[in-house]
Amino acid sequence: MCPSLDSTSQKFDVSIVVTAYNEERLIERSILSSRRLKEYNNARCKIIYICDIGSDKTHEIAESFREQLDVLLIRKERGGKASALRDAMKHIEGNYILFLDADCLPPIDFVDRMLAELDDDLIGVQAIPVPTSSNRFVETFASIDESWGCFLRYLWSHLEGADFIGRSALFKADIILDFGWKDYLSEDLELSTRLILGDNKIKYTNIFVPEDKPKSLKAFIKQRIRWATGAIQVAKTHFKTLFSQVGISRTRKLAYATYMLFPIIFYPAFLLVIFLLTFEKLFSWPGLGLWVYPLNYFIWCVLLAVPLCCSWLYVYGLDKWKTAFVGLAFPFMVPVYAIITIGTIISLIQGKQEWYKTER
Repeated sequence: MCPSLDSTSQKFDVSIVVTAYNEERLIERSILSSRRLKEYNNARCKIIYICDIGSDKTHEIAESFREQLDVLLIRKERGGKASALRDAMKHIEGNYILFLDADCLPPIDFVDRMLAELDDDLIGVQAIPVPTSSNRFVETFASIDESWGCFLRYLWSHLEGADFIGRSALFKADIILDFGWKDYLSEDLELSTRLILGDNKIKYTNIFVPEDKPKSLKAFIKQRIRWATGAIQVAKTHFKTLFSQVGISRTRKLAYATYMLFPIIFYPAFLLVIFLLTFEKLFSWPGLGLWVYPLNYFIWCVLLAVPLCCSWLYVYGLDKWKTAFVGLAFPFMVPVYAIITIGTIISLIQGKQEWYKTER
């Protein structure tokens, strides 16, 4: 049931908050997209752009559109995404907040559709990200890799264990203003955990929002290292509290804990399974000698890629042939998972925690 919009007591119904850091290539597209949301939805929208000072001309480009498109532009010293969001919260108007990233391209009726998904039992609704382009192998692989998580989150949503993924989500403003943002590498996961501990519910919708994916292997690896490191940081803080919390069902705790631990255990567990299966010699023919191990490795990688590719097709319904190609190429991506695992360990040892732009 769509919540009623108060047409008399306030100027805006929804504040659209967009964070940007070193996004000069996308900032014009993003602002024009946000403007369309303001024009084509029944809800009255206030657009807020929070630009961390970076090394490019993101703020200058955004500044040129400010008066023309009625955008509130906030420029701040670089302090991380949570800090940027805290600054944006000071300018919130209306009963709802829509969070977007600068690379998101929501459909023009996005605000009204998200409001229609929100009901009294929910504090927020989350859309599903899809790639704006899948012309490059890394983009397609990144989308398939992420679709597995989106598929699981959609299931967890029915167990009331859904999370907020940091963008393309609509929340009741009073809840977010009350809980606030804390300085974590995965500030969205940390906020989601506190919302769950407060017995709040988030729903995953079947509304898709195109967004840019990493276009290079280096960008993909850096992004996944950041996600895994952030998940470990949140788990260290909240995991024990989650399971000791009274009033939350075990099913809901398990659903959310599985998500919290997913970036931590997926890559190491996958590598361990591949290693063990490779040396089992389940696929073996006489005369192969040592070649039996590469054969086993390749076959098991392809077989284990099937669930990932199926989740991609289920969630997105995109090109089956391209998906099959990526599945066959999966054995060549497994070493990348090993690099991500090693990189996460190094990141934890070094204690590096900063918000950086995913190169696209």
